[in-house]
Amino acid sequence: MQFKVGDIVSLLHQTGKYTILAINHTQITIEDEHGFDQKIDVKHLVPQRPITVLEVPSFEKDANANSKGFPLKTKNEYFEIDLHIEALISKDAGLFAHDKFMLQIKSFQAFTNLMIDKRQKKFRIIHGAGEGKLKNEIRSMLSIRKGFTMHDDQYSFGRVGASIIEIKLSVAEKF
Repeated sequence: MQFKVGDIVSLLHQTGKYTILAINHTQITIEDEHGFDQKIDVKHLVPQRPITVLEVPSFEKDANANSKGFPLKTKNEYFEIDLHIEALISKDAGLFAHDKFMLQIKSFQAFTNLMIDKRQKKFRIIHGAGEGKLKNEIRSMLSIRKGFTMHDDQYSFGRVGASIIEIKLSVAEKF
């Protein structure tokens, strides 16, 4: 990794921001937020990049809309949302994996709140049959809230790629 004087960096396994003051082969002199200098090996530095925050798609349009940014449609008598990142945004815009994951979570929360507002008792989420991180996070979020039940829905090659969420509207808590 190429660093230059003036770059803002972080240190592995530490918090805080540091500014590069001088570079001497693999030894770099950095200054912390309080003005203290220290020499550190380049292998311990991590460049800081700005975090791009995207807006969660709004689901306030017509409930049957299926245009880009509104992945909402009826199927089998209830609504569904596709949480694949390609269905939520037109391009990844250089997002890190964590940012994509958070967009998926926030989209799920917004969609769930919309379903509560529309008094829907059941809806489908398409989370994909990957490693299960998104599905497990959603299941965990719902388990600590009243009024939600989550069931597996679609199977593909022995793996589940979608789930059905049932809402008990009288006790369901919005996100």
